[in-house]
Amino acid sequence: MFKCLDYVMHPGMGVCKIEEIKKQSVFKNQEREFYVLRPVYENEKTLIYVPVDSDKIKLRKLLTREDIKAIISALPNCETAWIENEQQRKEAYMRTLKSGDHVAIMGIIKVLYEQRLAKQECGKKLYLSDEKLLNEAERLIHQELAFTMEIKPHEVADFILGELNSLK
Repeated sequence: MFKCLDYVMHPGMGVCKIEEIKKQSVFKNQEREFYVLRPVYENEKTLIYVPVDSDKIKLRKLLTREDIKAIISALPNCETAWIENEQQRKEAYMRTLKSGDHVAIMGIIKVLYEQRLAKQECGKKLYLSDEKLLNEAERLIHQELAFTMEIKPHEVADFILGELNSLK
């Protein structure tokens, strides 16, 4: 169980601070305990209530600096398959985003970047659904890495490239 003032990763909202933990009446005099979360990078006026015992919304601890270094060092060996069928690709990549597997999510970012570059060379654009997947994957990864590494989210891509270059 997390405690008040902990920072956690919410699967849809990104990095959040636990403002409080409180019991609240939900149905026919039943009380449930909730984490009250405030997003760090999204609309900071938003409050999110997540049941402490939720099976659907899995909050987790943020990555440590060591975790981040290990994930980045695994990237050169990370291969994510391009799925030709747009609907199957969207479903598979969304499952990966929800899984929280950082290496796999970075693999999605990598393959979508490669596809974007290949399409640009032909004068085409990435499908809108792929752009949305790429943006969501980047948002989640960038928020968490930025928070842990104490940098701004827009600096994360350069940070990752710098770390990858230092591995060579």
